[in-house]
Amino acid sequence: MPDPIAVLRKMHRWTKPGGYIVAQECDFGTVESYPEMEAAAEFREGIVRRVRTPYGKRSWA
Repeated sequence: MPDPIAVLRKMHRWTKPGGYIVAQECDFGTVESYPEMEAAAEFREGIVRRVRTPYGKRSWA
């Protein structure tokens, strides 16, 4: 992404008043949500568990 600030500005323009902007990163070991939500924590833990599983034993289905 050559200009992340421009992307954030567009996201802000497209967001309805009182709405939320949600961004996801690929480093699931450091993913956080604010406020912390149980569903987000379960999602993060599940992704990290799968990624850390030894290659060949992954179950993505």
